[in-house]
Amino acid sequence: MRRRDENDPCLRPGPGQGHWEKQDAKTCSRCRSIEQDVSRLLRERFRFRCVEVVDRGERNRLEEGIIAALAGCPRCEPSSGWLGRYAYNPDVGESGLWNSSYTKKGIPLKQKELTYFVHLVELCKG
Repeated sequence: MRRRDENDPCLRPGPGQGHWEKQDAKTCSRCRSIEQDVSRLLRERFRFRCVEVVDRGERNRLEEGIIAALAGCPRCEPSSGWLGRYAYNPDVGESGLWNSSYTKKGIPLKQKELTYFVHLVELCKG
């Protein structure tokens, strides 16, 4: 939406404040078709895997470490056409992740933590 028109009414009153960008905000008739297009794209072209981490502290640490590692990867960068470049938050466009938490100040996973995470992923393959 921001790529098409940064002044779109669904993005008002300002960056990150429009109903289109707020989590769980009601979708208006004007942006409903865009929401449907995004949902279709996610279903058709993306794959997701959930990894259960019961302990909240452990889960939060893994989240921080994975995000920080990806954001700090010197070879990983978004494509020139990546939609995140139009996000209102500059950290999203710079990091290449749809996330601004831990991209600059997070601590990447240590090798032991990465090995543990890979183990958790393997357990979920069943």
